[in-house]
Amino acid sequence: MLTPDGRVITGGGSVTRGFNSYQRYLGLLAEESGPGRHAAGIPSDAVAVPADYLLNTCTQDNVPSKGVFIRIAR
Repeated sequence: MLTPDGRVITGGGSVTRGFNSYQRYLGLLAEESGPGRHAAGIPSDAVAVPADYLLNTCTQDNVPSKGVFIRIAR
C-alpha cells in the first residue's frame, strides 16, 4: 500500500512475546518546495511518536527506493 505521492515512513517496532505494540506505517503529506524539491511532513504529531523511522519513496511505477533511517524528535 502506497500513499498517492509515494512517500512513507515505517517504525521499527518492538516485539515482546509475539505482540508488537509499536509498529507504525505512516503516509507523508508532501508538497513541491522548489524545482525538483519536495518537502514532506507527518500527518499529525499524535501518530508519529519520537523514534527512529525508515523513510521510503516510490517511483510512479511503484518501485521503492532504498530506505534511509531518520529520527523524529520533539
